[in-house]
Amino acid sequence: MDLAGQNAAVRATYHTVYRRFRPPPATDHVDLYHRIQDDPQTPLEETLGAYDRLIRQGKLRFIGASNYSGERLRAALETSRRNSLPMSRPFSRSTI
Repeated sequence: MDLAGQNAAVRATYHTVYRRFRPPPATDHVDLYHRIQDDPQTPLEETLGAYDRLIRQGKLRFIGASNYSGERLRAALETSRRNSLPMSRPFSRSTI
């Protein structure tokens, strides 16, 4: 994945998701990346865009988030809707 021109936080997200916690040899993707701490210094478009690229490449299936303020989570969902980017959503039998 070419991350040239992306800020350090987006590159770190990619490396955390796929390089540092590389899936076991039997698989080539991460089922769920659950972000447990918000980085308010990184624009949501950049973080969600990095997730979108990983999902489109087949390296990541689902995203989740916790410990975000209600305001920041609403902003993330609106950013996702506005830019057709992935969003955290509850799991159901149909998505697993």
